[in-house]
Amino acid sequence: MLVMKSNGEQFHVLDLASQASAVQAQLAGLSTEAKIQWLAARGSLELVPSRVSGGKDVYRFTSRLGFECAFFFDEDRLVFIGEHTTWTVP
Repeated sequence: MLVMKSNGEQFHVLDLASQASAVQAQLAGLSTEAKIQWLAARGSLELVPSRVSGGKDVYRFTSRLGFECAFFFDEDRLVFIGEHTTWTVP
């Protein structure tokens, strides 16, 4: 298993879904706004229009390599959206 250390400023998000654990650790304790800014600085972040009234804001992150991942915030965690499933990491 390859483990990369980062000081936060030089953290590169290549594929948000596969780096979920490292990204979650990097963002722990930050406000939602700070998390959004951090992610937007490392790729393209788009708010997906909701079809459900009162639902959580869903975002689509596209890395600079073109890998896409949809997620929403639930308290301090990112909850990722896959086909027919949602998941998060500790």
